[in-house]
Amino acid sequence: MIKKCILLLSLCLLFILPVGKCSAGGYLITDQELTKLEQNLAQLESNLIEQTNNYQTAKQSLKTSDEQVQILTSKLQRAEQLLIGYDKQIAILQAKLIEAQQSINQTSDSLESANRYLNQYEKEVKQEIRKLTWQRNVALIALTYMATKK
Repeated sequence: MIKKCILLLSLCLLFILPVGKCSAGGYLITDQELTKLEQNLAQLESNLIEQTNNYQTAKQSLKTSDEQVQILTSKLQRAEQLLIGYDKQIAILQAKLIEAQQSINQTSDSLESANRYLNQYEKEVKQEIRKLTWQRNVALIALTYMATKK
């Protein structure tokens, strides 16, 4: 765009410089034409300055955008690293949870087994107590019978 403006300015200068007669066709530039060419040249210069300013502004915006992209990229990489760390922690915690569940299951099985043994032992003890109570009662009856017989 800037090259086009410079080329156009150069062409305008070519037409302005030979004020007077053109050697090939004998053309004479009038004051109105000269004024018009000067106005066109001034407008082109103004457009060139505006385009240059727009270019500089766009260039600065692009630089700022690039810096923001770099900052966001850095933040994204940091977030990805944190996510990887969190994933590793989750995997470790899941493994520990599975291990704890297995331990709980083993403990539960052991408690159930111990409970069965205790229930069986309780039955055996009650049976032994009944047996001893029966033997004691029989012995008391026998002693009472013998004591009354003498």
